[in-house]
Amino acid sequence: MKLLSIRLRSFKPFHELQLPDDGSDLPKGLILVRGSNSTGKSSLFEAILWGLWGADAVKLDNDELVSFGSASCEVTLVFEVQGLQYKIRRSYGLDKRMSVTLFTKSKDQWKPIADKSASVASKLEEILNLQLKQALNTLLVRQGEVATIASATPSDLRDLLVKVYNIELLDQMENHLENLETDVTRKVEALEQEYEVPERVEERVEKASGRIAELEERLAAKNLQMAALESQIASLPKADVLSEMLEITSDIEEKDREYEHAVSARDRELASAGLADSEEVVVRARQDLLTRELERLTEQRSRTESDVTAADQEIGGLSRVDKDLLKQVETLQGATESGAEGMKCPTCSKPLSVRERDQILADYRNTLNHDAARRDELAKQKAKLAATMRAIDERLLAIPRAIDALKRLTERQAEVDAAKVASQESRRKFESFLDGLGISSLDVLLSKFDARSPDELQRIVDRVNDQLAPLKEEIGTIQKDITNDRADMVELESKVVRMKELGAEIADMKKLVEHTKYVRRNLVKGFISDYVVQKRLIGIIRAATNQYVQSFTNGQYTRVDLEPTPGMAKYGAGLILKIHDHRDNADKKASQLSYGDRTAVSLALRLGISRTMSRIRPLKDSPAYSPRVQCVLLDEPLGGLDKDRRASVVENLTSDQSFKQIFLITHTDVPNVQGVSVIEVTKSGTGSTATLHAVP
Repeated sequence: MKLLSIRLRSFKPFHELQLPDDGSDLPKGLILVRGSNSTGKSSLFEAILWGLWGADAVKLDNDELVSFGSASCEVTLVFEVQGLQYKIRRSYGLDKRMSVTLFTKSKDQWKPIADKSASVASKLEEILNLQLKQALNTLLVRQGEVATIASATPSDLRDLLVKVYNIELLDQMENHLENLETDVTRKVEALEQEYEVPERVEERVEKASGRIAELEERLAAKNLQMAALESQIASLPKADVLSEMLEITSDIEEKDREYEHAVSARDRELASAGLADSEEVVVRARQDLLTRELERLTEQRSRTESDVTAADQEIGGLSRVDKDLLKQVETLQGATESGAEGMKCPTCSKPLSVRERDQILADYRNTLNHDAARRDELAKQKAKLAATMRAIDERLLAIPRAIDALKRLTERQAEVDAAKVASQESRRKFESFLDGLGISSLDVLLSKFDARSPDELQRIVDRVNDQLAPLKEEIGTIQKDITNDRADMVELESKVVRMKELGAEIADMKKLVEHTKYVRRNLVKGFISDYVVQKRLIGIIRAATNQYVQSFTNGQYTRVDLEPTPGMAKYGAGLILKIHDHRDNADKKASQLSYGDRTAVSLALRLGISRTMSRIRPLKDSPAYSPRVQCVLLDEPLGGLDKDRRASVVENLTSDQSFKQIFLITHTDVPNVQGVSVIEVTKSGTGSTATLHAVP
């Protein structure tokens, strides 16, 4: 596999990135990925791994990959395998929606070949000829992994190789037997949980048979009760007949109420008209009488009103005369009191004597008294006239109302007659309905069922029908219980047989557990896995690693060896890394080397592992695969090397033909990088960017 281009959108620090950005392909050979700490160099590798295999390849949650402030991220990779070009586009949104599509290029057109996570993973495995775990261990040398190899104990080194090469299946043969032993033991425990002594099950069969007999007895009694209730229901009026009866009787009651209401309204009009009968002759005579009375009272009121006016006028005249007389009396009396002489008559101005004056005063006083008596008489007369007028006015108001009542009385009588006819019609309809049922009267029907009214008869019918539904439900429940108990009894009878078989199966499984335990402990443990590691894997790794060791150490160390160690009480079997020191002409352990030497040797060993990854065949007859992942990502492997060693490593990787591409992350200075393509990763605003400086 060779990467041709990388496009990122909102992936970790990279808001928008296209490598290369000129439409060309990523170069072959060594590509340095260079930049300061925290600029995003490792994020670039994570984007490649995530684009191919998703979150499982980077051990991060998808949400952690989306740039801050963005709602989604996307990675698009174009790569080549065995001359065919492929493109994979993977995107993820914070709404938890993942989208991935794998394309192949045919006739300059990209055609999708898989668009679901599972189908894309399966297709990638087919294209690369490697499963995810082995592909990751081939493609990626993780940050710190070289240092881990350099300081690994023998058992840790052996475990590391087993994990990297994904050959746990060989060591897992013992685990498989142990798991088989555990699984069978658990199955035995599960079966023992399920197992029940057959004799106890047979006791339950007998109890179920007894319950069925009791239920069948109850069912027979309930069926007799049901038959009696259905017979009673058959003798009752049918629902439609009873409904029609209630409708007709309700109509009769309504018509009777309407008739009573019409009679009440008519009687109110009779009272208003002053009549006890609504016969037409009586009504007409009463109307004539009221008309004449109205005319008479109108004339009487007019005369009374004239008498009131005349009395008012007379009272007014007397009041004016008396007013003048009072003034004259006051004048004459004033003169008398003052003793003045030569008094004159107030009327004719004639001189008066004392005697004449006194006579005039006496006349005036008599006149005043007489007028006062007359005014009192007129006032009483006027009061009587006013009372007469009020009585006339009240009657004049009542007579029109009575006349109007007489006019309405005819209408009310017509309403009474119509309501009476409607009521009689409803009763005739009910009688016809009863005749159709062969019933002489409603009372006969009601007495047959001890009901006092059709409504009570309806309640009787409802009550009987209400008894039917629960009874049917109870019968259904009993039948269901009988069916269930019979099914349980059949199942229990089968269970008796099954428990006997299960007891035999448990005994056989216990024998299998003991046999598996013997095979695992005495035959398998350590044999096959040690054979694979010691006889096959070590030789392949040694051959692939020696070239790198010699180059990375400037010829000081010429070969490596992995020497098996036996298992100890505390640790399992392991591997000791030994190196031949050409300068000292001695074989040394890794622990005897300086840290820089151990780092260089460990890097050589790890590259040798990646180089041989897809060609490993654990057993002689294992299938051979053509290497398709000819690309490696090295994440900060040079940290423990001095300047000369870094230069040797870079120089060797530049000329290495084992991989089509080597991406090397470093933040340390690497001298003499002429002729090497570089991806410079730098900060850009709130994110990062990367620029490819490709060597022609």
